[in-house]
Amino acid sequence: MCPKCFSGEDFCELHMLCAVAYFECNFFLQLDA
Repeated sequence: MCPKCFSGEDFCELHMLCAVAYFECNFFLQLDA
């Protein structure tokens, strides 16, 4: 299971990086499934 990130106006850039990592994590988990 992939870790999820919390969004916030003050952390927009950080949240975007987190969202990308979350997407990639789910993508690779689907490859392994």
